[in-house]
Amino acid sequence: MSNLDVSVVKSLLTAEEGDVRANVLNAFSYIRLTLGENSWVGLYRKEDDGLHLSYFSGSVACLFIAFGKGVVGESYVSGKEMYVPDVSVLKNYIACDAKSKSEYVVPVIKNGEIKAIFDIDSEYIDGLKDDVPLLREIGCVLGDLLSDF
Repeated sequence: MSNLDVSVVKSLLTAEEGDVRANVLNAFSYIRLTLGENSWVGLYRKEDDGLHLSYFSGSVACLFIAFGKGVVGESYVSGKEMYVPDVSVLKNYIACDAKSKSEYVVPVIKNGEIKAIFDIDSEYIDGLKDDVPLLREIGCVLGDLLSDF
């Protein structure tokens, strides 16, 4: 069972004391630390030429992902969330961090358009299986609350 609390994430995202950047970074830090110190949480913002790294918490990450490449790029093209319990079995996988063993991505939608991809990596094989429903909900919250990705 997950220890992730969506109400805490919502509270951090809407805190009046911080600006959007600080609020998102705090929320992502909470998610990452709840999932495990070596996990990774971030957003890839859609631009005309592909997906660009935006807010994140974790180790050094890929700055750019082409449409259709890796789990993030495939999710954008398909418009669907993807859970990959073991990234080592994917031919199209982009290894930004060798510690990542499983990954979950969900499109962040605003006004009917995919604006970003919410990307979460775990250091464990099948490490996010209990968290997928909550992470999906957080992806929806991001679309509702954010205007700047």
